[in-house]
Amino acid sequence: MLDLLTKYAAGKKCHFYFTPDSKKDCKEAVVLVHGLMRRSSNMYGLGKWLANQGYRVYVYDYQTSQDGIAGHGQKLRKYLKKVCSELPEEMPLHMVTHSMGGIITRYALAKSQDDDLFDSGRINRIVMLGPPHGGSDLARFAAKYLPFTVKMFQPIAELSSEAKAAVHDSPVIEGPEVGVVAGKYDLQVSVKYTFMPGIKDHIVLKSEHSLMMKMPHVRDACLEFLQKGKFSPHFQDAPVIAL
Repeated sequence: MLDLLTKYAAGKKCHFYFTPDSKKDCKEAVVLVHGLMRRSSNMYGLGKWLANQGYRVYVYDYQTSQDGIAGHGQKLRKYLKKVCSELPEEMPLHMVTHSMGGIITRYALAKSQDDDLFDSGRINRIVMLGPPHGGSDLARFAAKYLPFTVKMFQPIAELSSEAKAAVHDSPVIEGPEVGVVAGKYDLQVSVKYTFMPGIKDHIVLKSEHSLMMKMPHVRDACLEFLQKGKFSPHFQDAPVIAL
């Protein structure tokens, strides 16, 4: 942990990698992507949990304040290419994102790019937790009344629910099956802003925003979508129990 804190303090990236217990047959892999004003440690617990379910897990790390959403998308694209080069071609690869992580994933998988860095068709399923596809009213408020936050965190203005904000021009994902989990009590990203054209399934669970990935019923819903490509309605009535 001290080494981790030292890396963070020095501004270095700290990706995590987990493999399943040797007794489990690892047949699939998943990349986790955190959101704004977070680092990879925010997805550490979910990564360990998914590894215990039999997945090979990669937890992506990036400094959210130092680039815009398109720039972050390009960096994630390169990381995904690296992950694909390490995996057997026949191994399914999925993603689980939180908040802004879902938006930069849209840029990372854009098919309109002219480079050959990454074949977005390599990604099978994506679960997005609280993605601000329609922006965020909180980001809109911050950009308008707290301009210093925009200087500190470049993506804030881009993630605004304001009609002209860049988030509304994010590329549509083609190919992978996308499932969205919205938080019923999310004060940062309203349920109405979590929809995106082309998603396969959408569910609203009892959760706020920042700790979604730590909720057992949210984790179970993620796992089900990764396995089956759909959510079961019964998750909506699950009790809220934080880890």
